[in-house]
Amino acid sequence: MLDDLLRELAGRTCRCGKPKQPRQTFCSGCYHALSPPCRSALYKRVGEGYEEAVSLAIDVLGLPS
Repeated sequence: MLDDLLRELAGRTCRCGKPKQPRQTFCSGCYHALSPPCRSALYKRVGEGYEEAVSLAIDVLGLPS
């Protein structure tokens, strides 16, 4: 799972299918649909809460996991 998250983070396509910038978890639309605390959690380091933050954001956005 960690390898998948890192590949996705380096990619240029959001889980919703829209373009995103590498090193960003989601496209702008998905990112701004999240609450400020949820957005802030996405800045946690891998292995220090990032995985959980992504999982929560995916659930909140209703995106496929």
